[in-house]
Amino acid sequence: MDGRFSFDRFCNPTDTTAVVKMGGPRAPRLAICVAAAALFATSCAASSDGTAGPSRSPQASKFWDQGLQPNEAFKPDAEDRVGAVLIGPKADIASAVEVPLEVVYMDDIVTSACGNRAGKGVYESRFGQRREWRGPDLGIRQFVGAFASVTARDAVAQSRTHLGCGEYVDRDGEHESLRVVDLPKPPGIDESVMFCEVLNRVNYVCIALLARDDIATRLSVQAKTEPRARQVMGTVVELAAQRLAAP
Repeated sequence: MDGRFSFDRFCNPTDTTAVVKMGGPRAPRLAICVAAAALFATSCAASSDGTAGPSRSPQASKFWDQGLQPNEAFKPDAEDRVGAVLIGPKADIASAVEVPLEVVYMDDIVTSACGNRAGKGVYESRFGQRREWRGPDLGIRQFVGAFASVTARDAVAQSRTHLGCGEYVDRDGEHESLRVVDLPKPPGIDESVMFCEVLNRVNYVCIALLARDDIATRLSVQAKTEPRARQVMGTVVELAAQRLAAP
């Protein structure tokens, strides 16, 4: 040998001279070779234009299959527009008052009704926020989130296809008598759907999903009777739709 480092000789297990010259057993040497090979493979994975091209890698495919979307897929002002769709805390909704929340920021799929869950084709939002109000006989919730490669309209439409189960169980308890009810699409809204159900056999819950462009909102009203839940939902939908459809 001439004293210069040779990758081929160093990583050739049949070259015992290289083992002696490099002064170490094969195991550490093998680890170095494996790491070097991995680094080389990573550098070769770049696209023809010199960029990494994550959408083509198996890791990126797994990312999408888990129902996640990368930050770069979202519009730059998405977070600000999510906040603008939240109904004001002082809004007059059947005399209900805002509930202070420890966690305001959260991300979610449009609805988990009937076992719907994040995965391939069902994506979680980003920049999500929520707000709640309570009254003597009411519980009101709003969630707003941004979507990207899958539009908010697509997310709501996908959720609609999962609303035929009739009943299901989740962490809130037993949901029964689920059915889609009529909800005229508010002006300026791309997609909307509403369904009502009985929760734990004592409470009636109506949920409305509204979408425009890349923003979706989920509205929930819980009451002691379904007519009461639907009545209050009319006010909540009107307030949210106005904010969602605003320029």
